[in-house]
Amino acid sequence: MATIQEILKKARKDQGLSMRKLAEASGVSFSYIQLLESGKRKNITVPIAQKLAGALGVDPAIFFNGDVQVKRPISAILLELAERVKELEDQVKELE
Repeated sequence: MATIQEILKKARKDQGLSMRKLAEASGVSFSYIQLLESGKRKNITVPIAQKLAGALGVDPAIFFNGDVQVKRPISAILLELAERVKELEDQVKELE
């Protein structure tokens, strides 16, 4: 089972975020994130897990069940959908 340290670091890196950017996006202090990622703080509360998960686009349960599989953030999915809609609109215009 993966530790909170491993899970948080992997999730953050998978999203291409620095610790500072994660702190800004989540509202969790940079120093707290440092403590978690360094392993100096081994526990995480549900409210903190929810804030971090929200910023990372993952289910907060990953911090409690040891699952290091990180889902794609909703923002990335929405961006891809918007691009695809634009492509389809362009194709429809060409057919008219």
